[in-house]
Amino acid sequence: MKNTDINTNTYISQEIDLSEFSSADFAAWKAAAIQALKGAPFEKVLQRRNLDDMLLDAIFCRDTHGQSALVHTSELVRGDVSKEPWQIAQVCRMNAPDEFASIVIDALRKGQTEIRVGIRQAYAHGGAIHAAATDTFSLLDGELAIDDLSSFRVALPDGVKDERVQFHGDGLGVALLAFWVALHTERQWDIGLWRGGLGFSPISHLAFMGTLAGDSGRVFDEVHAVVEWMRLYSPKARALLVDGTVYHNGGASPAMELACCLGEAAVYLREMVGRGCDATDVANSVSVQLAVGDDFFEDIAKLRAMRLLLRGLAKAMGAVEPLDIRLMARTSQLFATRDEPLTNVLRTISATVSGALAGAASIHAAPFNECFAPWDEFAARISRNAQVILQKECGIGDVTDPCGGAYYVEHLTHELAKKAWQRLQQLEAHPGGFVGALQHGTLASQIDDDFQKRLQLLNKRKYKMVGVNDFVAFDDADNAFKRGGDARVRTAAVFETHTTTGPTLKVDAMGNAVADAVQAIQDGATLSQLDAEVKGEGAWTVVPIAQHRLAKGYEKLRAAVAALNAMREKPCSVLLLRLGTIRESKARTDFSRSFFNPAGFVVSESPVCADVEAARKAVKKADADIVVFCSTDEKYAEIATELASHISTDVSASIVLAGRPGNMEDAYRASGISEFIYLGADHFALLSSFVASYGENHG
Repeated sequence: MKNTDINTNTYISQEIDLSEFSSADFAAWKAAAIQALKGAPFEKVLQRRNLDDMLLDAIFCRDTHGQSALVHTSELVRGDVSKEPWQIAQVCRMNAPDEFASIVIDALRKGQTEIRVGIRQAYAHGGAIHAAATDTFSLLDGELAIDDLSSFRVALPDGVKDERVQFHGDGLGVALLAFWVALHTERQWDIGLWRGGLGFSPISHLAFMGTLAGDSGRVFDEVHAVVEWMRLYSPKARALLVDGTVYHNGGASPAMELACCLGEAAVYLREMVGRGCDATDVANSVSVQLAVGDDFFEDIAKLRAMRLLLRGLAKAMGAVEPLDIRLMARTSQLFATRDEPLTNVLRTISATVSGALAGAASIHAAPFNECFAPWDEFAARISRNAQVILQKECGIGDVTDPCGGAYYVEHLTHELAKKAWQRLQQLEAHPGGFVGALQHGTLASQIDDDFQKRLQLLNKRKYKMVGVNDFVAFDDADNAFKRGGDARVRTAAVFETHTTTGPTLKVDAMGNAVADAVQAIQDGATLSQLDAEVKGEGAWTVVPIAQHRLAKGYEKLRAAVAALNAMREKPCSVLLLRLGTIRESKARTDFSRSFFNPAGFVVSESPVCADVEAARKAVKKADADIVVFCSTDEKYAEIATELASHISTDVSASIVLAGRPGNMEDAYRASGISEFIYLGADHFALLSSFVASYGENHG
């Protein structure tokens, strides 16, 4: 048949008769679901509450959640991809300016479109990293060692496209801006074309480190100087950065992360408006960076809710449209793992997609080894290429707000916005507002409460983390990626002996600070000298937000088992004793394997044992450190106590029963069974007790 014989319009225009299908509503579905559950509680099985105590149903539809979609499918929550796709950003964690420049230029050729440059305030002052930052993650991004104009030239050569440079200056404001302006002046670049940002984030830096040079008044004078200068001369670039990842990596829930970002933004708006700035100009000078991590849809909703909330906050303080909300996304460090690091690739790609679907203007996808190793080209290439493929080949960013109108996402957006606003009001009600809550430790305490909730979910395996508490496969090839030491510790050593010299300066933070600083740079001043002069005497101190990685406890547990294994001829071993038939033992055998694997034990299975004698022979042959009974409750009632009594005299192994003991617990324990493993048990606590017991017996 020729192609011309097919009239596709005929098929497309035909209406489909759906009259044979009966319509259904939520009530009908729920009734059918309750019947299918056979007595199990609907609320427990098909509903759950998240970290912010939001009730999440199993199904979202027009009948139950249609109003949320009508409220929020508007420009208030949407990212705008009509102008250009998101910027593919990545931090080059190199100290040396020449190495940094070489890697950045290569990355730009291979698909990266935004350069992120991080310079710690501690480095600029010639000091070592604050103790709170060691063995955790960096506050913002990068560890570039530049302190004078010559090193600035090397790190950012002529080949760098200055329009897309995003600094993460921590507490560096006037001094860093002045160096950037001096470089533009020297190269005759147009500073008005700069579309990146300074990343001046004194409150985020303060929350992370716990201290900031200069008193609060002096710091906000510096903020004022930067905001006003960039409004006049670099209106396309953003002066300030509110970094939600500081709070997220401390364990904050999505609503708390949003509330903290709003709290920071409110402080800047109040202080700048009080100094005579226009509220709209201040709001448009702020970029907000949010973490994207473990919950795909909540992360999408979080970015959408941030747009809605930030607009509402700015308008409440006098700003008017048009408001240009710029959101940056960064993959979570809270959920990164050192063991089985390639699982970080899966987490990073999922998080990147959620950031792109939410309309983030810029996304930093962390290399899979970022939490434990210095920068390397392979890991950086994998994460960069993932973004390139998602953007160029998958077209993820081609549609504005593709999740808009989805009842689940709209419900999450609506509820997250409400919860975040409630938490912001609680923080603002604290004496001194958001800053007061930070200074007195209230904020740190509340975020730690959120972290403990996260940790409890992980430890009880109500939250599954691939490669950490479930689906663990100890693969030497995978762990071979653990190259080198910790990048942050290495950097701290470099800067312990770093000093600066230069002329005496006079920079007035209240006056023409940037112009004064540029002149001082041309006279030979260093970055650290300028910043010290701008900040003045004294320090602003608060209770810092401790940074965490959820996997750290399990990693220590595995390290303890590995250390014990190194002390003896055979490794710590677990025998899964299959009792009864295959059908009787299969389910709890699989469960027990997944239960013990995360600790690094060598787990093996016995043949199916139909009676006590067969089971005793299997236990003696295996010579395991832990024996786990795997069968049904009915089979346990038949042979568990007798078998445990015999095994207790045959070998020195600990005896564990897979399942809840019910009213048989006393009898089981009396026969020699020491522990019980089951869904909902504290997985981490039980594994820790097994490892501790093993260490006492074999240490």
